Amino acid sequence: MMIGQSTSSEYRWIRTLVDSIENAGLCDVCETPPELKTYFTGPETRRFRLFAKCNVTTSITRFYTDKGIRIGSCGQDDAGSSCNSFDETTAFTFGTDISRVWSCDGLDCENIGRFQLYNPYEVIIAGDPCGSPVRKVSVSAPFAEYEWVFPTDQVMYDDQITADISGKYSLIVTNENGCRDTSSFQVDLGTSFEPKIVGADVICDEGGTRLSMPGYDSYEWSNGSTESSTVIFEGGLVSVTVFNEAGCPDEAQIDMRDLRDRSVDIKHNLREIYKGQIIDLSLDLSNFEANEIVNIEWFVNRKKEETTTANLTLSVYEVSDIEVLIDTQSECVYTDVITIDPLPFNKTFYAPNVFNPNSVSGNDRFYLQGLAGTIKIRKLSIYNRYGMPVYEEKRLELNDYEKGWKGWEGHTNAPEGAYVYVAELVYANGTTEHVSGSVLLVY
Repeated sequence: MMIGQSTSSEYRWIRTLVDSIENAGLCDVCETPPELKTYFTGPETRRFRLFAKCNVTTSITRFYTDKGIRIGSCGQDDAGSSCNSFDETTAFTFGTDISRVWSCDGLDCENIGRFQLYNPYEVIIAGDPCGSPVRKVSVSAPFAEYEWVFPTDQVMYDDQITADISGKYSLIVTNENGCRDTSSFQVDLGTSFEPKIVGADVICDEGGTRLSMPGYDSYEWSNGSTESSTVIFEGGLVSVTVFNEAGCPDEAQIDMRDLRDRSVDIKHNLREIYKGQIIDLSLDLSNFEANEIVNIEWFVNRKKEETTTANLTLSVYEVSDIEVLIDTQSECVYTDVITIDPLPFNKTFYAPNVFNPNSVSGNDRFYLQGLAGTIKIRKLSIYNRYGMPVYEEKRLELNDYEKGWKGWEGHTNAPEGAYVYVAELVYANGTTEHVSGSVLLVY
């Protein structure tokens, strides 16, 4: 055996490689020991040739040691060699595996040695990938030994297995010569993947609602879309058929509700609104179902108010935008905006000059009247002709009929005649005023 005389790491590696080939079971190398030669191809570059005797006329075949390590392949001599020598070579660079050994066409090596060829094979996975809970796994060629390793690290040694879980499997096969090969493969069982449509089941506005089904190989939506997501503009049943990587189909459906006819309106009952006047705003929610509304937010000139009810009481002194936002369980958001441009301040009020407690057609009580919300009454007092108080009430509003004077003096009807009223008023702009006047009580 010829080895370049060197004590370098290259020499030690070459020596180890040759020893391993000589001492191995020589699964795919001629039984006579191979010979390794070295030569130079350039500065600091060496290449090596492995000389092996060969009698194979088949197509390319892989070489393995008994450790299952691939060291090369054997095949038809596409270099056109006449094979008039027992030696065919392949070159390989230091530190790499042997890449190829050619066969010698027509050469009879029976008295010298023989190749022990490694049988080619395929892993066969049988069964329905879409519906079967197990798969039958075997190989296309027979071997002396089998070692199957499951994703759970379970090991079986039969010539075929039943795969009952999805995942990555590995297989080590050994032929009659003790040559081994290792391969891995993926098993996907036909478990139902139960697709679920992602998105709201309502259409809130003209922009429609986007539905999606991420993570599948292809899609067929009932509206014709073949993308992973689509926008739905009409109510009714929407379906999608999806296919996974194995081509297994499944279907999901969603019943879309069209809520575009719903709206919210801000209302008040004032024909005219004056600066500082108290305004009671309310929402018409008659087209919403009970318990459907989950949140209400009011904004005055984009500033959020504290109330979260369907009513808002406020006063405005300048042009103001009043906005409301309503969130619902259906995830739709409804909004309405009104603009209030208040009129200049008006402090006019009206006090009746005569009333009849026994009247059945109105005007049966005395109370200060005027534009609601413009004036608060801190105190209203009624005095008789002798200056004695017969009625007093505090913290009133204009038009407060219920707290008006009923014409009583104590617990009896006051006598007919003229009476004097005195009131302390607070206007919407914060100014105060004391006013007084007379009223005639008649029966």
